[in-house]
Order: sequence, then structure tokens, then C-alpha cells
Amino acid sequence: MTHEIIKQFNETYNFWQISCPEGHKITSWNEGDDIKDYASFEIAYCPKDTDFSIYHCVTAEEDAKYLEMQLKAIKEEEENRQKEQEQPSTIEVE
Repeated sequence: MTHEIIKQFNETYNFWQISCPEGHKITSWNEGDDIKDYASFEIAYCPKDTDFSIYHCVTAEEDAKYLEMQLKAIKEEEENRQKEQEQPSTIEVE
């Protein structure tokens, strides 16, 4: 179930405050994007000319799943980086 972004414009400071229904978070991340780039927020502040089509709400369960996937991807990347550093480098001499 997709929930609409809640938008409130602050006329004094000329910005948008966006949020989702309780228990949901805002994200601009989509399936197919690099999971290491995932971020979510309860509230976000945006410029007046923001393109809201990039934002959507995710449930608490989806957010937890994405954060777990992100942590796993970051750990795997770090482990691979460490393995590469541990391997002795070879230099070919002609």
C-alpha cells in the first residue's frame, strides 16, 4: 500500500516540510538503486521548487529490510576491500 507524502509549505522561510503517515518513512531510493545509497527520514525539509515525484513512503518493515540489506552490502564491500589489501601485490619485471 502506497501512502501519499504529506506536504506543508512554510511561507515565512519559503520551504516545504514533507513527511509520511505515522510508522512510515520518506525515501527517494528505489528498487534497482545501489542499496548502499539508501536513506530514509521521518521529516525532510525541501526547497520551494522541489520535485516531489522522487519521494515516496516506505513502511517500517520495508525500512528495516532496506537498512539490513544496506548494512550487509557495506560489510561485504569492506571485507572485499580488506581481502584485496591482504593479497601480496606482484610486479612483473621484464
